[in-house]
Amino acid sequence: KVVLTAGVRVGTRTEAFSFDVPSLSSLSPGNRATTGSVSVTVSGSFFSSVDFTSNIRLGSTAASATDWVSDSAVTCRHTAGVLGTRRVVLTLAVRVGTRSEAFSYDSSTLSSFASGNQATAASAFTISIVGSG
Repeated sequence: KVVLTAGVRVGTRTEAFSFDVPSLSSLSPGNRATTGSVSVTVSGSFFSSVDFTSNIRLGSTAASATDWVSDSAVTCRHTAGVLGTRRVVLTLAVRVGTRSEAFSYDSSTLSSFASGNQATAASAFTISIVGSG
């Protein structure tokens, strides 16, 4: 509501001014292994020209730390998660922006396992395990 007073005359107008909600366009990285923590940069617009208290949620889990970077970027530190795709919610002061299916956790994969042929009486041998996540 906007109120203008000029001398003894008063004029009002409701719903004359608004703030745009944050618009999320991308996350980097957009996916992560289910183990370990990750630093995620949320990019978009209307994040504000000043550093407001921010909160980022990936699914139902809040980030352990957030850092306002600019009007178009906020970074956060997020812990390990469970396999699947998550909605991202960015809260800046009282304004909320969301993006569905914007972040995903991938499962760890085992791509190869090699031990060679070892004698049954060997006291030590080498095993190679290769994978990701």
